[in-house]
Amino acid sequence: MSLSSTAVVATEPGRLQRSRLVTSAVFVTHAALFASWTPHIPAVKASLGTGDALLGVALLGAPAGSVVAMITAGCLISRWGSTAVIRLTLTGYCLTPVLIGFSNSVSTLFGALFCWGAFQGSLDVAMNSQAGSVERWYGRSIFSSFHACWSLGGFFGTGLGAMSIALGISLRWHLLAMGLIIAATVLPLTRWLLPANADPANVGNHSLPRPNLTLIGLGAIALLGLLSEGAAADWSAVYLHDALALPASAAGSGYAAFALAMFTGRIIGDRIITRIGPRNAVRAGTLIAGVAFGTALLIGRPATSIAGFALLGLGLGLVIPSIFSASTRVPGSPPAASLAFTTAFGWAGFVCGPPLIGFLSGLFSLTVALGIVATCCLLMTALASVVEIRPQLQQRPDNAN
Repeated sequence: MSLSSTAVVATEPGRLQRSRLVTSAVFVTHAALFASWTPHIPAVKASLGTGDALLGVALLGAPAGSVVAMITAGCLISRWGSTAVIRLTLTGYCLTPVLIGFSNSVSTLFGALFCWGAFQGSLDVAMNSQAGSVERWYGRSIFSSFHACWSLGGFFGTGLGAMSIALGISLRWHLLAMGLIIAATVLPLTRWLLPANADPANVGNHSLPRPNLTLIGLGAIALLGLLSEGAAADWSAVYLHDALALPASAAGSGYAAFALAMFTGRIIGDRIITRIGPRNAVRAGTLIAGVAFGTALLIGRPATSIAGFALLGLGLGLVIPSIFSASTRVPGSPPAASLAFTTAFGWAGFVCGPPLIGFLSGLFSLTVALGIVATCCLLMTALASVVEIRPQLQQRPDNAN
């Protein structure tokens, strides 16, 4: 490690706190920008005159672009550092979504989303890599707080998107304004992020990930965790409305309970991880989520189902923060490349989860299909032993609070 970089992080007053705040801001804006476009999807569908099936194909563009770009992002972070990659990908992430507003067919919408998704996925890996570096310098678990900021950004972005529709602002101008505002406010702050050589684990590791049983296990948990999150996001309202006859006006309460509980779990998550360790936090959370959600499906009542979605969100809240943090510390594999590997697995689960639920629902019933989510939670409980390494922290500077 460069002595000067070490000295800057360890002795410059407030530097570490500013790095944490700016990293949190990147997490907020990453979620907010993407979430702000989702309320516009019905209008996009109407303008293209397409059905659900073709719209679903077009919407796969963003996650497909993300997964394709993630491994490359890990290599770039290992070579240039996460700060440089955050600047590059945040710029692209802010400027490319306006292309969606110019899409006039399913193919052009897919292409625009693929391009945007590539920047989104690369930024995802870079900001989580920076979060891991900040956590190591901070001297204690703080990874969950970054993902709480991401959840908060999602709430904020959805509200802004709905507000723009109410004000009659077109998708094109909405995304252009959002992107420019974020770029103008957040990009200048990135000068406070940690320099590349402030984290010795990422210096000189330019290779691809070297999968071992630990890294594969972390990837499997990420896949199962985000598969469960995607299923809850896409199918909770459908389940409450179609299977349990809840009015359409109240059908969104299941996902609202899920998201709020997940945010709450992440707010308090670092204290839990510090007290019992990441392995036990994942094991306990997924066990609670699996048992509670499975029981709610068996009872099949609206109130218990909403409670089941809430406990599912609470139990899953610490899974992704713990897995992403642990993936930066896998012995024998470069941290940034390992994080990219795990993140790509997670996004694959997020993409595949909702269609899998739909396919199984067609064969059996939606209740049976959602049982896959409870099963995934219990499988994560069994796999939690791979989350066995507590953060390998740098010597904690005296000014880190």
